[in-house]
Amino acid sequence: MAVCPVCGCKTDELDFVERRIRAVDCRVCSFCNRQLNAFDAVNEPTEAQLRWLVAVINKEVPERTEDILTVIKDIYSEYSENEATQPVAPPQQKVNVVPQGSAKRTDADDKTIIELKNRITALENEIRTMKRKQMIKTIVELGAPFVLLLLLIIVFLSSGIMDNLNAIFDMAGIAL
Repeated sequence: MAVCPVCGCKTDELDFVERRIRAVDCRVCSFCNRQLNAFDAVNEPTEAQLRWLVAVINKEVPERTEDILTVIKDIYSEYSENEATQPVAPPQQKVNVVPQGSAKRTDADDKTIIELKNRITALENEIRTMKRKQMIKTIVELGAPFVLLLLLIIVFLSSGIMDNLNAIFDMAGIAL
């Protein structure tokens, strides 16, 4: 598992795509790649895509370099000027993680967060195990018939049936 430098989400290594965002080369998750393609297209991005871009800018991602953040902010500023009719919140420096209605996080919130992180870790491990089992199942499904065919050929040739069939076909005048 690796972390996408754009959105900050944990993503499987296979889901990463090499991408050039303006002048910066980086590896991004497939979801961010699709979202960023909208900003490369001829059509203007939708309000939802601009909201996604704002959320990405506001999210603190330790793996994100300053170059990537600068390019993402440039993309936002380019489209936010063109989209004066679209109600989009300006980028904030810090996102408020505390739920609305409470001024501070409580011990219950911390316990809930720890419990959710543990559940996420358990689910990631379960998915990893399921992927391994699926790969083994696929290998067995493809390999077992081949191994059985080889065993059948070996038994057929070593049992002497081939010699008996040759003798029968020689008497009938048919060449094998």
